[in-house]
Amino acid sequence: MKVGDLVKLKAKTRHGENRIRQHDDIWTVMLISPSHMKGQIFLSSQEETFAVDDEASHDHRWVHLKNDKNFEIVEEK
Repeated sequence: MKVGDLVKLKAKTRHGENRIRQHDDIWTVMLISPSHMKGQIFLSSQEETFAVDDEASHDHRWVHLKNDKNFEIVEEK
């Protein structure tokens, strides 16, 4: 996996289901965790679906590659 790749997420919790409903299940890898945050990737939603001061923006989040509380990475594209 590298920066710019797409990943497909599967929800594990209601919170995860809501985020996928809001922002879709395909996200872009923006950053791979530095060594002190091993095993995480920073993702950005494909569409600008998150409102910040009444302006559309991409949603961003850190996801653990293994045992994330809310998501499972089911496919790398």
